[in-house]
Amino acid sequence: MNEAWSRAMKLMTLVLVCALCTTPSQGQKRASQPVPGTICRIEVPDGFVASSEFYGFINSNNGASIMISVIPGSYSALLKAFTPEALEAKGMKVLKTELVRVDKQDATLFSIQQFASGVKYYKQTVMFGDEQKTTIINGIYPASSAIAGEIRQSILSYHRDTAQKRSFERESSFSVNVEGTSLKYVNNISGMMIYNEDGAMPSASASLVVGSSLGKVLNIGNKKEYTVDRLKKLPNGELAQIQRVDSITIGDLKGYEVVANGVSSGGYPELVYLLMLYKDSLGYYMVIGRSLESQDKMLHTFMKVARTFKAQ
Repeated sequence: MNEAWSRAMKLMTLVLVCALCTTPSQGQKRASQPVPGTICRIEVPDGFVASSEFYGFINSNNGASIMISVIPGSYSALLKAFTPEALEAKGMKVLKTELVRVDKQDATLFSIQQFASGVKYYKQTVMFGDEQKTTIINGIYPASSAIAGEIRQSILSYHRDTAQKRSFERESSFSVNVEGTSLKYVNNISGMMIYNEDGAMPSASASLVVGSSLGKVLNIGNKKEYTVDRLKKLPNGELAQIQRVDSITIGDLKGYEVVANGVSSGGYPELVYLLMLYKDSLGYYMVIGRSLESQDKMLHTFMKVARTFKAQ
């Protein structure tokens, strides 16, 4: 497995890590709505509104969300790697797997249980695609919400509408400035802004991901410990050796900056950089950098770009 493919796998894991489904009842049929910034439509459950953080919809009353992502890489290969054992290592338990049809294509639907900040969530994840790219639709909701049927109906209603206008560089509630560095903007996937050196996806070059938590995060507790734990939950994060953890203030936001010696999926030494800035009780922003080559230079670049972070 080459490093570019490994990066695609890591990106898929990041998308998933960002949440027993009972037998779902079929909800009332709704008219499909366009997903802003994409060329697709889905049926949107009551109480959900378009998100400004990712492609999809969110219900701020119950913490549920529906996210649509397109990951570079073969669907069949990603599906083989999407094993219960691999997900369990990331804190997710597969409860059920089904073969379904989405947008006239064969697809796989996973029912998953996950804990986040001590709260139990259920996740319905449907995947489909071809040899070039994989579409992943995540429906995430707290266990206390009786909306499994509505979520299932929504994610399975996905269909493309090429008449829609797509915005490739969607607005976000945060930004960084990469001017004067080797990094280039590549894409926005599930609200995560992706930068790397060659502008390709997948890519083995140094990469930077800027994102945020989805809504409020409960029970963070000690923010320094939470930051280190978050790094350990990154792909291969359990192998990372922490070099330093520094407190930091950027604008009105306070947080922690972590530098670690990691290991790539290919077994090579890799720089891992993580900045987390906390929004009081409203969650956090994060900047994640990884580089195999020129690690001292790229650490300087990651830190420079991170310090330009602005929340809108």
